[in-house]
Amino acid sequence: MKRRFTIYPVLGLLLGAMASSCATDELNGLIENDQESLEYSVMVNSFRLTANDTILADLDSVFFAIDLNRAVIFNPDSLPKGTNIGKLPVTIDLPGVSEATITMPSGTGDETTTVDYLENKNDSINFSKGEVTLHLKSYNGKVSRDYTIKVNIHKLEPDSLAWDKVAVRSLPGNLGNLTGSRTVAFGDEVFCYTTNGTRTDLSRCENPFSGVWTSSRAVTLPSGAKLRSITPTADALYLIDSSDNLYKSTDGSTWTATGTRMHHIYGGYLETLIGLEKASDGSLRHASYPAGVSTGAIDASFPVEGTSNPVTYTTIWAEKPMMMITGGRTAAGKNVGTTWAFDGSKWACITQESYEMAEVTGATLIPYFSYTTNYLTWEATQHDVLFAIGGRNADGTIPTKFYISPDRGVHWTTSEGLMAKPDYLPGLYDLDGLVRDNTMYVDNSRTSGAWKEFTTEYPRWYYPVYTLDGSRAVTPIKEWECPFVYLFGGYLANGNFNDEVWRAVINRLLFRPIQ
Repeated sequence: MKRRFTIYPVLGLLLGAMASSCATDELNGLIENDQESLEYSVMVNSFRLTANDTILADLDSVFFAIDLNRAVIFNPDSLPKGTNIGKLPVTIDLPGVSEATITMPSGTGDETTTVDYLENKNDSINFSKGEVTLHLKSYNGKVSRDYTIKVNIHKLEPDSLAWDKVAVRSLPGNLGNLTGSRTVAFGDEVFCYTTNGTRTDLSRCENPFSGVWTSSRAVTLPSGAKLRSITPTADALYLIDSSDNLYKSTDGSTWTATGTRMHHIYGGYLETLIGLEKASDGSLRHASYPAGVSTGAIDASFPVEGTSNPVTYTTIWAEKPMMMITGGRTAAGKNVGTTWAFDGSKWACITQESYEMAEVTGATLIPYFSYTTNYLTWEATQHDVLFAIGGRNADGTIPTKFYISPDRGVHWTTSEGLMAKPDYLPGLYDLDGLVRDNTMYVDNSRTSGAWKEFTTEYPRWYYPVYTLDGSRAVTPIKEWECPFVYLFGGYLANGNFNDEVWRAVINRLLFRPIQ
């Protein structure tokens, strides 16, 4: 028994020696083959930009893909628009080559400039004039290969408010020769009324981005109804007729008289309708429906017609929500560019006199966003803003610029630069503006084709990077909500009706959020 056990270690040693000998021979063969392959190699192991914070923070972290089959080196995530790529030092990991030269176009005819990378690794490369070529020759000089290097830059300005002129659409419905429209958000839907002067149709949809509206159907409005007066509250729609009679609807189709009169409607404040009523002596005073807000005489500078749609918001400075309107015309017939806010009990002018917007009637007020970007770190900061779009001056002309307020109507300035009104967007008054979220998907496979598709993704390094101790697993973001601005209808300066829907979005919001 003892001898049986003692023989096993001996056999183990013999077998181990034999295995070791075979492994050594195999390893020596691999080393020889690998050495030979290295002598023939023209492979690029890695490529990256050298750090240079004067150009872009974390420049060396930009990922470059190496397509060995097509001999192409490129960055899948494009650099921000405007990045200076005229002088970029590069770091290239090569297994061992006898030659490595970089040739770049000079921008003048066919002239080029060549850099010996092995001798001048710190030289900057100009990628701004076109494709750059990396020429490699193997260590033994028998193999050579050329790689094309591309440094991609975003063509979109991320902070620009982009109006998609390719995707402009007609108002929904089957009526021709439209003379007017009214579009409002009510509940979870968008209601669009269109009229040709003799008939009024109603179309509904959950999201204008889809371009899918319910079949338009004729609706019977009260006799003498003012289509532009249709206004939602939290639980109903309202309108007034030419005799100041107030009507209510819960479905947008069936209207019933409230028994109340209202001369002008400003908008819905929660479940309450806020407007003006005309006294027996012809004077105007504040009113509400259902009654609850104290009535009283209006200020001489308060607009009594032609005001914008309302925007309701909350603030830490008030216990109740605030409703605001802008523009309009006073009882004396003067156009104003002021903004007034309502806190549930009283109105107050909140605009500083020297910072008023254009004195117009029929503007639309849109709550949206703007961004400021630190162009060293490329970190963007979001700001809530208000846009005042369109409207008509006292002389009948239409402002050529948007107006923007960063503080809810206290200060207004013309919207310039990235937020400016494009020349191709028509000037309009009595138009309707809405902001609606649309779910965006990474592959766009479920994004409607009714409008122009957006496929651009934002570079991962354009967002703040948050680090935690240890590792973590994060589910990639495959969908996100993107708010779009929509403009419906309106009239041109010559009085002709505009049968169009325009859409806009800040480019940044289209790009997939990066975790």
